[in-house]
Amino acid sequence: MKLDCLLFCVAYIGFSVVYFLMGGTDRFNRNFIYTILDWQDPWAAVLTCTFVVLFYLFIHLVVWCLTYSTRNLAHYLYNMDVTKPKKVETVIDIIDTEAPPPAAQLRIK
Repeated sequence: MKLDCLLFCVAYIGFSVVYFLMGGTDRFNRNFIYTILDWQDPWAAVLTCTFVVLFYLFIHLVVWCLTYSTRNLAHYLYNMDVTKPKKVETVIDIIDTEAPPPAAQLRIK
């Protein structure tokens, strides 16, 4: 299961905490990046970060379930294994060296 986006979420949360602790400010002299991530109210910021991480995990689970169910449905309806890609071979036949080569023909094994 790929959780690269979760790693990005955690890295961004860490960045926003470091930004706050180091005294970073924006052009309006505010010490937060987004109002909802204002670490002067740590409970609201922690609640927001927790919600974002849990929402990401929920969306990831929904997409995984949809993928799993469509693969099973395809296997049930068409009796095909969609988990293994088919091998495609490209064959080019050149008959005349003076003429341009013909278009590639695909053979599916």
